Amino acid sequence: MSIITIHCRLTAPESTRKRLWELMALQNTPLINELLRLVATQDDFEEWCQRGYPPAGLVKRLCDQLKTEDRFKGQPACFYTSAINQVEYTYKSYLRLQRQLRQRLQGQEHWLEILKSDAQLVELAGVSLESIQSTAQELLDQLAPSPNLQQQLFTDYDKTTRTLKRAAISYLLKNGCRIPKTVETPEKFQQRLGKAKHKVKQLQEQINANLPLGRDLSDHHRLALLELMDKVVPETNTQAKSWQDQLLKSTALVPYPLTYATNEDLRWGKNDQGRLTVKLNGLGEMTFNIYCDQRQLKWFNRFYEDQQTKRKSKNQHSSALFTLRSAMLGWHHQSDRGSPWNRNRLTLYCSLDTRLWSQEGTELIRQEKAEDVAQILTAMQNKGDLSTKKEAFVKRKESTLERLNNPFPRPSQKLYQGSPNILLAVSMTLTSPATVVIIDASTQQVITKCPKGIARRN
Repeated sequence: MSIITIHCRLTAPESTRKRLWELMALQNTPLINELLRLVATQDDFEEWCQRGYPPAGLVKRLCDQLKTEDRFKGQPACFYTSAINQVEYTYKSYLRLQRQLRQRLQGQEHWLEILKSDAQLVELAGVSLESIQSTAQELLDQLAPSPNLQQQLFTDYDKTTRTLKRAAISYLLKNGCRIPKTVETPEKFQQRLGKAKHKVKQLQEQINANLPLGRDLSDHHRLALLELMDKVVPETNTQAKSWQDQLLKSTALVPYPLTYATNEDLRWGKNDQGRLTVKLNGLGEMTFNIYCDQRQLKWFNRFYEDQQTKRKSKNQHSSALFTLRSAMLGWHHQSDRGSPWNRNRLTLYCSLDTRLWSQEGTELIRQEKAEDVAQILTAMQNKGDLSTKKEAFVKRKESTLERLNNPFPRPSQKLYQGSPNILLAVSMTLTSPATVVIIDASTQQVITKCPKGIARRN
């Protein structure tokens, strides 16, 4: 799928921008901050860190509880949905990273258990170093066909209970899966052991790093932390570093953006001067004027045309074939003077599928979506008797299939067919300009080469 993102600036009367800022900065962003905090306080949070993802529906349940409170209630429904999506996205990324860090820590701690000096291995096995080397050579001969020798040695180390074999595996692993020709010195081993311990410490610090704190637009958290540090001495170096990291973290200047996952959440139009406008779901009749460059104007015109086509046909066209896929509304800092809705400007980001520009690309996507709907209908029919709710679902899918067969009026454009044999190679060094070469891999011939004029050192 060829998804790109374009953006434009939105303008509106000051009263509109002020109301939108208040909704996003004073209600929606604090809601996201509270949701981020609540997720981390759940009893099973450590289990989620090991698993790498939170349970489905958790953030929505927490949000449903919070939106009845005075400080969070009264927001448009799409604002709550956006907050849920933002928190879920944040914690999916955070927990996935936590899982990776914990797996790396387990592996590093396991390596620290295996890593022993030659003298320790001799003492552990109760034999000479030559005997350990002899056993290690036998293991190498046995495992020579193994595609991943190092991983196989780790696996065998965990399986075996024989002291000599474990010593031989440890000897091989610390020497790069070979028998070294030089004798290990105590100084070199201690240096290596120190590096391994340092890696463990680094990973532990990364795991214990700050949780997602949200955006503190009022600097309340930073001021509270400064007041705490003025009265309390940190108990550990880790806590001191945590406080320092929080203070050094860049302060957020704008609220969290609003995400629109449905392409019909935006209503496109034109004002009396012919300028494109947009209205956003949940914001009533607030109208925003669109300002963009000529390269992106054709896409915003297309969003307007798609919606007009569907309206004129009385919804006989499917929004599944709209060029617009999703959107995000955010504030962008531009000045340090004036009220926040004046010193920050509104920016609308739109994701679109470039294949939907032409008849040919649209037809490809139409076929894909029609096949998906047809498979769903076939699966539902095979189930036999359906409940009232499922019958209504089937009727909606049948209606969707009918609308997919109504083509949008789009220009004809030959689809691009890439060649897997054509490769682009780029060489860059500190002493020479970049060199770009296009190669036909099937013939190993250079099609063209540009050795200069691509990059220059200042």
